[in-house]
Order: sequence, then C-alpha cells, then structure tokens
Amino acid sequence: MTQHKTLKGIRGNVKTTAAAALGAVALICTQLGALLDDDPATVCDWNTIILGGVVVLVGLFAKDGDKSTEELGI
Repeated sequence: MTQHKTLKGIRGNVKTTAAAALGAVALICTQLGALLDDDPATVCDWNTIILGGVVVLVGLFAKDGDKSTEELGI
C-alpha cells in the first residue's frame, strides 16, 4: 500500500509543519480569548480566522527550504 504524496510531504517537512501548527494554536487562543471574555464589546474577528486558516494550510503543505522533493520522496 503506497502512502499519499501530500501526507508524506507533511511528515517530511517538520519545520514548516511545526510553524503552521504553532500559528494555528496562537490564532485559536487569541480568538477564543476574545470570544470567551465577559466583555460584549470584544468579538472574534472572522476575517482573521479565515485568513489565518489559509496561512496555516499553506504552512502545512509547504516544503522546508533545505529539502528537495527527491529527498522527501514526492
């Protein structure tokens, strides 16, 4: 059974995957803080959430700069 190339690329590019995961955690924490505080004037910014989600997806599928596609097997 062969592994899908995209999943193999995510596993092989630890630096960009870790940066994307940390970015996702930071995005979620800041927006949850705005959503769950007791001040009705602060609300979560959906534009930031959508844009941050796109950036996180790009980071998940990006290739580390010091690796070639041949090294990753994709």
